[in-house]
Amino acid sequence: VLSPYEVITYIYIKKPESSLLSSSAYEELGKRIGNIIPIVSSAVKIAAEDLNDKLTIKDVKIALGSVAPIPIRALSAEREFLGISVDKRDIINDEIFNKVFNERCSKVVRDISPITDFRASKEYRIAMSIKLTCKALKKAVMRLLGDY
Repeated sequence: VLSPYEVITYIYIKKPESSLLSSSAYEELGKRIGNIIPIVSSAVKIAAEDLNDKLTIKDVKIALGSVAPIPIRALSAEREFLGISVDKRDIINDEIFNKVFNERCSKVVRDISPITDFRASKEYRIAMSIKLTCKALKKAVMRLLGDY
């Protein structure tokens, strides 16, 4: 808790000790740039083991915003990704990426409860939750590989 005139000068976050590669990405959809409240947002963190030109997913965290009363973790969707092993050369191919990941991304609908309001309909938010989660996941994976 900051007192009046106090300022945070730095935040120290200890790097976890792990041999896993990790990366993250964030995607949001808004009506215009600078919009304070996005229509939908998705953040993904991925940790994977790199063995013999294959990536094996060991941990995934997925957080979604504007699709429930508060930002939520898509816990049931996260479990869908654990243990997937994909050849690093193949994962760059959009067709293979989509085959392996898109159906799993669609599982975020189990964890959300969007509403219809003046910004977007419930159905649109559901569709965009899936799309943005896939997009963030792909970005995180590409960063993991160093190709993004």
